[in-house]
Amino acid sequence: MDRKSLFLIVLACALFAGCAQIGSISGGNKDDIAPRIINSSIKQNERNLKAQVFTFEFDERITLNPAKESVVLVPSDATAETSVSGKTLTITWDKPWKENTTYSLFMNGVVKDFHEGNDSLYTYIFSSGPDLDSSTIKVNVNEAFKNSPAQKITVGLFESMSEQSPRYFARTDKFGMANINAIKAGNYVLKAFEDANNNLTIDSLEKQGFDTTFRAILKGSIDSANLYLSTPRGADKIKNKKFIPPGLLALHVPVGKQNPILFNGKLLPEDRIFKEKDSMILAVAPIQEDKFFLVIGNDTINQLVNKTGKTTPIRLALNATSDENSDQVIFDANDFISTIDQGKSRVISMPDSAIVPVQISFSKQRIQLKSLSSWSGNFFFECDSNALVGYSGNTNSRKLRMAFSIKSERELGVLHLKVSKEGSYVMFLVKDGKSSRQLAFNGSSITVPRLSPGKYDIQLILDTNQNGEWDPVDPRRNIQPERVLYFPEATSIRANWEVEKTIELD
Repeated sequence: MDRKSLFLIVLACALFAGCAQIGSISGGNKDDIAPRIINSSIKQNERNLKAQVFTFEFDERITLNPAKESVVLVPSDATAETSVSGKTLTITWDKPWKENTTYSLFMNGVVKDFHEGNDSLYTYIFSSGPDLDSSTIKVNVNEAFKNSPAQKITVGLFESMSEQSPRYFARTDKFGMANINAIKAGNYVLKAFEDANNNLTIDSLEKQGFDTTFRAILKGSIDSANLYLSTPRGADKIKNKKFIPPGLLALHVPVGKQNPILFNGKLLPEDRIFKEKDSMILAVAPIQEDKFFLVIGNDTINQLVNKTGKTTPIRLALNATSDENSDQVIFDANDFISTIDQGKSRVISMPDSAIVPVQISFSKQRIQLKSLSSWSGNFFFECDSNALVGYSGNTNSRKLRMAFSIKSERELGVLHLKVSKEGSYVMFLVKDGKSSRQLAFNGSSITVPRLSPGKYDIQLILDTNQNGEWDPVDPRRNIQPERVLYFPEATSIRANWEVEKTIELD
C-alpha cells in the first residue's frame, strides 16, 4: 500500500477488543451480513510477530475491492499487496517490521461477499516485540474561526517539529473527534491537517493546526487535546472574479499580492484601483476589444466582454453600510465616476418632494451624500439622464431614482460593550446570520451606535498582532491562529435604548 493510500477508516475503531472488529453495511433484503473472519494467521494482540504474509479465511466466498486505501497500517512502515482466492484474503508486506513496534491494521471494505457485495471494517493489533503499546490520545479538532467541528481531518503524532509526515495518525469523525491508539511512549508533536491530496504529508498550503511544543506520551496513558484548524495566509488565492459591465472587475486578492497590476500589458494606475482589505475593484473601461487580460503578481486573468457589456449604462445601488452613519449615505456605481452634473442631481424628501440641501461628492465608484445628520425619514436620490459619466464614457441614459431612508436616533439602539481584560480586539456583530458590523478597538470597552433593533450575536477576536483583522495559522513562524470567542446568549437591541454588555474573559 502506498503511503498516500490511507483514509476512510482510522476512526471509530475499538483497537483493544479481544477479536477482530466486525461491522456490517446494509446490502439489501437477501443478505445484509458482511463476510466474517473465521480463521487468521495472526491473532488479535499478538506479540513477537515476524511473519510478512497474513492470511484471513472468511465464512463465504469473497471478492477484492480495488481501492488501495482499504488497507491501512499505523505506523505505515510497510506497503501491502492483497490477493483473494475463494474464501481467503492474503496480505503480503514489502518490508520487515521495525523492532519492538506495535502496529494497528485497519481493513475497511477490503473484501466483499461474492453475491451481495456487503463489506465491513476489520481491525487487528499486533506487536513485533514482547509488549503491546497501549497509550491513547483523544483529539478534538475545530475550525479556528467558526469554532465548529472539523470533519475528515488527519490528526497525527510527529517525531519532530519539522517532520511533515506522522508516525501515528487517525481521522476525525463528524464531531471533529479522532482517537490515536496503540502509541509507543515518547515525545511527539501533535498536528492536524486537511490531507486533500491523500499523501499523508502536511503541504504548506493545506488547512492545518498544531501544538507549538512537544507532548510527552507516557506508557499506558490516556490523554486528550484540542487543535484549531485554519488555512495559512499564503494559501489564499485570487478568486471570486466578477466582471461588472460596463467597466469594473471585482475580485478577491489576498493582502500582499495586490501589486503591481498590469492591464493589457500596461501598469494600471492607482486612480483605477479601489481596495478594501482583501477585495479589489478595478476600473478597466473603456474596453476597445472583445477581451482583456490582467496580470496581478504571478496570476493572469483573461476576461471576455460582449458588445452589450460595453454599452451598459451607469446604474446605482445603495451601499449596505449607509445605516451606520447618520451623516452620510453611499451609493455604488457599476463604473468609476468621472463627473457628476450637480444641476441634474438632487435629494428629495417624501412625501412632500421637497429638495433636501446635501453635499454630493464622488470617489472612484462611490457617490456620497453628506450633511444629512439633521434629517430622518424616506428620500429619493435623483439623477437626470446623462448626469453621471463613467470612466467608460457611458452615462445614465435614463433618469435614476434611488430610494433610501434615514432612521432617527430614537428608532435605533446603542450597545456599550465592556471586556474584563484590556487588549486589542476585533468585534463582529451578527444579526440574522449575517455580519452587521465589524469594529476593531483597543482597551476594554467600545460603544456601537445606530444599531437596528433585533438580536445580535457577538464574536470577539483576540487581535494579538493589532492589525484589525483575524489572522490564521502561520506554520513558518510557528504561530497559532488568533482566538475567536463566541458567546451563546444573543444581545437584544431595542429602539431608543442603550444596552450595556460585559464579557468576562478567562
